[in-house]
Amino acid sequence: MITVALDSGGADAARPWIERAHPSHPSLIDRRHVVADLYQMVNVPTAVWIDEDGVIVRPPETPASGKMMADLLGIETNAYLDAIRDWVAKGPASVHVPPPRERVARQHAPDSADALAAANFRLGEYLFAHGDADAARPYFEEAMRLRPESWTYRRQAWANYDPRQNAGRGWYEAMLETGDTPYYAPVRLGDALPPDDAEAARRQRELLSALIKPLLPPEGA
Repeated sequence: MITVALDSGGADAARPWIERAHPSHPSLIDRRHVVADLYQMVNVPTAVWIDEDGVIVRPPETPASGKMMADLLGIETNAYLDAIRDWVAKGPASVHVPPPRERVARQHAPDSADALAAANFRLGEYLFAHGDADAARPYFEEAMRLRPESWTYRRQAWANYDPRQNAGRGWYEAMLETGDTPYYAPVRLGDALPPDDAEAARRQRELLSALIKPLLPPEGA
């Protein structure tokens, strides 16, 4: 198992989260969001299952290691961890390893807008890292415009320009405007069908609102 923190702030930004988790596995830091680009990750947490031969057996998806994430995904608390254990025990015979054609269907194939969004984001990162935050801002904004579903782009922009919004009112209000698109994409385990997107989006907004809204400062504060 390997975890990767996506943060342009590097070790200084990621260290508190890594130390709080007390991991016993390698914990890497991706300052340039290369992993997100390569695997088309748009939110965290995101998991990818890769076998001993380097083959992706489950494309990027939302994992759940505890009750809160499981509730957001509409699955049993230990269902995702049990699926991993089943794969470890049975390998390709696990019911949680989809056939190759389905794996391809589950992956997001980047289009020209995605590629342009990534280029804008990368240029914004470069300018920001070299001390030109004002010149970088339009590129971050264009990346978010081209790929509004990418919360990794949004979070990095907030972290750069207004860290209070990263887990604050800016994030909260943006989360409320997801419409029929779930904040966390539902995960399919075995033969069980995931919840309908619109229903999953509604449920997630309710759960996240109940969790986050009481912690927010008053508007204007």
